Amino acid sequence: MKLEGRLTGIDWVLLVSVLVATIAIVPMHAKLVHFFCDDAYISFRYSQNFAEGNGLVYNAGERVEGYTNFLWVFLVGVFMKLGMGAETAALALGIFFLIAALKLAAVLTYRFTGSVGWSVLPLVLIATSGPMILWSVGGLEGILFAAAILAAFVQYERARTDDRHSLLFAGALYGVATLVRPDGAVFGGAAGLHLIISRGIGSRSRLIPDALRLAGGYALVVIPHLLFRLLYYGDWLPNTYYVKSAGEGRVALGIEYLQSFATEYQTLLLAALVGALLALIAPSLRRVRGATLHMLVAVVLFGAYVTYGGGDYMALYRFYVPVIPFLAIFAALLLFVVGLTVTRLTGHAIFAPLLILPLLAGIAWVNYQPSLASAAGIKKSRVVVPLAGMRTNTANWSAAGRALGAAFWPDAVLATSAAGAIPFFSGLPTIDQSGLNDRYTAKEEWDPWNINKPGHTKMATKEYIQRRNPDLILAHPKIWSGKSIHRTNNPWPMYILRAVAIPELRDPDGEQLYLYFWLRRDQAERAEERGIIPPPSPNLR
Repeated sequence: MKLEGRLTGIDWVLLVSVLVATIAIVPMHAKLVHFFCDDAYISFRYSQNFAEGNGLVYNAGERVEGYTNFLWVFLVGVFMKLGMGAETAALALGIFFLIAALKLAAVLTYRFTGSVGWSVLPLVLIATSGPMILWSVGGLEGILFAAAILAAFVQYERARTDDRHSLLFAGALYGVATLVRPDGAVFGGAAGLHLIISRGIGSRSRLIPDALRLAGGYALVVIPHLLFRLLYYGDWLPNTYYVKSAGEGRVALGIEYLQSFATEYQTLLLAALVGALLALIAPSLRRVRGATLHMLVAVVLFGAYVTYGGGDYMALYRFYVPVIPFLAIFAALLLFVVGLTVTRLTGHAIFAPLLILPLLAGIAWVNYQPSLASAAGIKKSRVVVPLAGMRTNTANWSAAGRALGAAFWPDAVLATSAAGAIPFFSGLPTIDQSGLNDRYTAKEEWDPWNINKPGHTKMATKEYIQRRNPDLILAHPKIWSGKSIHRTNNPWPMYILRAVAIPELRDPDGEQLYLYFWLRRDQAERAEERGIIPPPSPNLR
């Protein structure tokens, strides 16, 4: 197999086989893992307020930046302004950017291999990677982030080796990625570090002007958004930073997160590691060693960043989404080198796909197993929760939010730590007890909460909640049947326990389920008129 752009017969075999497999796998995989993450509804609430003219806010009139995905929130909001629902908009965007990421991965692999047929090998590995597919259809920005990083990487590599392309534009694309997630700065930093290394070795006279172009393009995008944040929200950093950066033992959690990912995706990681090493030493890939080094620097730096930040708790390793395409490309390079070697040894190109396609299928099958386990509720990691549990929580809390919205008056103020689906579907003004969308709890005063769960380390103090005087307090929601035997003590002076039926939910025995919460005593009569009742179970007090 020669490094050239024309399509040979073997190219056609690889191209058709891989594209057919990818087109078959993606919808099947998406159906297996699809749900809208509860945290997505936090972003949707900002998008909804933006679409309705209230600004990029969680509660109308309160300017707090409780999101870290500005461009995603904005795009969903634009689609909502055009009349599309939040979930539909997020799903449409997710599918679009998944297709974009697949195409960009093929473009980047073509840069390494010079062959259209071999360039599509990573697509099957991406299609069977749970992080990529779940976080394309889970309502959050992961796939947009991955696509933006790939676009920036491709543009940087073109500009680095071809004066017809612009490093200024590459820097701007890294800036766009940073507007999707602040983590984009890590990939931009990796590009800057690689530029220093490559220009320092090869053409020092170009180092400063090229560095200025890359940094200038980045600044042109990021600085206006930074000024917007300061002027609009009054902070240099998102409110979420002060919650997510808290907690002791953060690095230990990050290490465990990395270990869990490496265990569940060990076949892909091993293939990627061998592929990366071969790409650095194989004569057939000598001309793209610079790009290989860049990709390695980006993956290592981002892995270190995620580890230092403590990782994440959500199913299927959400934070590793942007590095999955790079791992898939490295694994594809392993197969490419093996294919070239087989062709050279046998003298017949047909033997390459006969060996490579079964190997690719084997890696892909193993790669798919974590999705099956997570969807079945099998817990493989102490720090990452299975998909099944997250899916159940979202379904329950979405139904609970609709029940609250139907039961309460529109200006009733809710306090809860479940700041996603319940506030979104209820439409009620909400105090976020976890602090993500509440400046006071994030920055001023809080109680420790769940130190082993990133983003959940802070909880609003009881004194603060009492000063805010909400109409109802959910804390972390409790959904029980009327016949359930539970006991609970009242931690909130001047509040009484009440319940509202959730028409959509039944327990396994067919019993009606209720959402329990603390209601301010002076609202008891008004609430009773709207069907908000004392707890059905006499065992509750």
